[in-house]
Amino acid sequence: MFTAILSNCLEMQRMSELLSKEQNEGIIEHRTNYENYNSEAMRFYLKICSLLSKDKNDLANSYIEKNQIIFDEKKGENYSYYLEKLLNHVIGSYGLELLDAFTEEKSKTGDITALIEFNNTQNINNLESIEEFIGLFSEFSQIFTYLNKGIEISDNIKPTSTDFNRTKKYYSSAYEKLAKMLYIPAGLNNSIERGNPHSFEKIDSLAKFTSIGNGDKLRCVKDNINLNKISSCYDNHLRNASFHSHMKYNPKKAKISFNQNNGTPISMTYKEYLVMCIKITEAIAALNLFTLKHLQ
Repeated sequence: MFTAILSNCLEMQRMSELLSKEQNEGIIEHRTNYENYNSEAMRFYLKICSLLSKDKNDLANSYIEKNQIIFDEKKGENYSYYLEKLLNHVIGSYGLELLDAFTEEKSKTGDITALIEFNNTQNINNLESIEEFIGLFSEFSQIFTYLNKGIEISDNIKPTSTDFNRTKKYYSSAYEKLAKMLYIPAGLNNSIERGNPHSFEKIDSLAKFTSIGNGDKLRCVKDNINLNKISSCYDNHLRNASFHSHMKYNPKKAKISFNQNNGTPISMTYKEYLVMCIKITEAIAALNLFTLKHLQ
């Protein structure tokens, strides 16, 4: 018992030291503005967004008023206002890195009216992904605090699963949601390379791009370092194993095993799987924030 308590105290001290060390790296300022209090803030804004999406404005305002002392939030704002707050609570260092990268690449484009117009035709609602993520937060919380604050995860942290039958499906679900938004980096890249968001090397519209296989959708940005950063959370092999329930979990070793599409056996820790789930959720949040800021 004493050893466990000492280990936890030392880990909290290490987190505090690392947090101070990164004081000037952006994520600290972001977390100061969007502190999560574990998952309470995310749940608060998710509830508001859910009510507003169903046109239950009065209930949303009552909910805000009921929680006024805790969150000090304004009533009567539109859906986008509260959605932006929610997304900013979700993203951490990885999501901010993606958002900054997309914003930097947008500055290199010319007229992206065509991308904005195409975006307005896409009926994408990623609130379901956030709801699913928060519904599984007891699993993700084991490392979420580290990633959300940009803190390196110690080797001593070895998360385990209490409900792998649910978490094993999450990655594929989030992957599908992210895939539907990859027309955004593709359109930015087309604008930079060929001056037209719709102009690819081999196809002539973003509409056609959305119908190609999800595993191929990032090939068009592979030569753009900034836009391709999103590929680090986008793994088609992991998606297929997650979707088809081909992943096996060893609770004693806290490891996952599956075969890639070509049959190559893969083993990863449960911690590594959780990292991928959290990063892909942050990527969804980052693209949604980019849309709110630049494609309206």
